[in-house]
Order: sequence, then structure tokens, then C-alpha cells
Amino acid sequence: MKKIIHISTRHEELGNCNSDELCKIISMINPEVIFLESLNNTYSAYSQETFKNFGVYHNKLEIQALQKYSKIGTFNYVPVLKNDMLKAFDEKYAFVCRNVEFQKILDLYNLEVENGGFKFLNSENCIQLHENMRKFENKILNNYELSLNADTAIDIYENEMLSNIYQYCKNNHFNDGIFICGSAHRKSIIEKTVNNSLNEKFEVRWETLEL
Repeated sequence: MKKIIHISTRHEELGNCNSDELCKIISMINPEVIFLESLNNTYSAYSQETFKNFGVYHNKLEIQALQKYSKIGTFNYVPVLKNDMLKAFDEKYAFVCRNVEFQKILDLYNLEVENGGFKFLNSENCIQLHENMRKFENKILNNYELSLNADTAIDIYENEMLSNIYQYCKNNHFNDGIFICGSAHRKSIIEKTVNNSLNEKFEVRWETLEL
């Protein structure tokens, strides 16, 4: 049985949410495979060589953590995205981020991340705050079609990641893996993996990080 632990993160360092803390979490799990919400070219061959030869760290939090962990552990790195998020998602957030009240909610979220780090990002409180933000986004957007298109874009994006993870599980044997993904996807990813019919087919057991 392949076990995959789902770890929620953010893509830039902020206070207690940093690459050192994520590296510690990875070290505790000691995974054979690390699935990452990332495109193939995010951590390019050039970036890998500059780290290997000159110790130059990547600017993305998760990849920095992987680079640090690579000094003490071995693993297969598997980026699980082939495409960026569809344009509708960017259009929605370009609009809502101009709203002063939304910025206040976002500031509150960032304060929780800064203080609570990965313990907050992997909690029910984080899920609830994201839910509150989404409700407020749709309220101020007041554009059903754009909201629907943005939700569809997110759904396609998440399904692609999970499809690629299951494809890897189908073709490769391992015991312990982790999936590192942005906290905004936490609730949906949990819902899509808990009772997925492919779990039994490919002998996969999903768990969430507990801190």
C-alpha cells in the first residue's frame, strides 16, 4: 500500500512558514517520492545544476525545502502540473484584490500564516478562512459567469494534479510519499482523495499532515 501525506503550504516564505520548517516536516516523514504543485520547468535542469554546483537556492519556498532536504535524504521529485491555471482564475483575482475589505481579510490570513506557519496551513481554521474568503470574493465580484469559469479553472487544475499522481502510482512502486500543494486547494483535495475509486485500484492511502 502506497501512503501519500497531503501537506498544505504557500509558495513564498512568511514568518514561521519557511523552507527550514518545511524541510523539518519532510525529514520527519522521510518520503521516497515528493509530489509538488509545480510545472516541469519550475525547477529546471539549469536551476538544479546551479544549486548542485554553486548552492544557489530557488525562490519558491517548497523547492528551497526540497533542496535543503536533498542534503540529508534521497527522494524522487515529481512535479504534477503540465499547464498553468486557466485565465479566468487570474481575471477573478485581479478584480477582487482591488477591494479594500478583501485586502483586510487577506491581511488577517497572512498574519495567521506568519504566526502559525504550517500548523495553521494544515488546520481546519485555515480551511474555514479560505471558505470565508471565497464567499466574500463571489459577493464582491457579482459576476456569476466569471465565478463559474474561475471555479472550473481550479477544478481542472486540481484534477490534473491528482491524475498525474495516480498515473505515477500506477507505474511506480513506493511506500511513502508526500504531496505538497497550496493551502487554497486543501479542502477540495481532501474531498477528491478520501473516497477516490482509484485509491483501491492503485493501492493508495491518503493522509493529511497532523502537527
